[in-house]
Amino acid sequence: MKRVLYVLFTVVCLLLGGVAFFACGTDENNNNEELIEITGVTFTDETIVYDGLQHEILVKGNIPEGVTVTYSNNKGTDSMLYSATAVLSGKDYKTLELTAVLDIIKAEFNNFTFVDLIIPYDGKPHANVVNGDIPPGTKVVYMVDGGRYEEPVYFTERGSHDMIAILENENYNTKIMFAKFVIE
Repeated sequence: MKRVLYVLFTVVCLLLGGVAFFACGTDENNNNEELIEITGVTFTDETIVYDGLQHEILVKGNIPEGVTVTYSNNKGTDSMLYSATAVLSGKDYKTLELTAVLDIIKAEFNNFTFVDLIIPYDGKPHANVVNGDIPPGTKVVYMVDGGRYEEPVYFTERGSHDMIAILENENYNTKIMFAKFVIE
């Protein structure tokens, strides 16, 4: 309706030659045309289990022609919360700012073994270690007889030892495994 009145006013001014009204004329900065609201789009939270790949959240729906989307913090690889923003803007459109959270949660350590081990005495050093494909950045800690070690612990003498192996990584839930190590 405002646009119709504006056009009608401009026509009257042109017919009068612009002399009757000092307000006649066009001023682009005085355009009272309403901006179109952007609708039909969503930017939703997503939760993903860490897998070492980069993930991103994007605006979904029908983005009008001429509208661009600018993202901030919408991509991530490591396990953490990413507070993302999407700003939709374009000529003749009211800017729309949307927020969402990309939550990359810690994965579980899988395919590892740390088993009870019994070895006959032979006078040589032996250790019980975690076996499996350990992801990069993983710290393995061994707790043996009350001590904490970041390397495997070797034994040569007869005896029984209760062992704990702890796997720690910022992208995985900590895994604790128990085993008995015996040299007979």
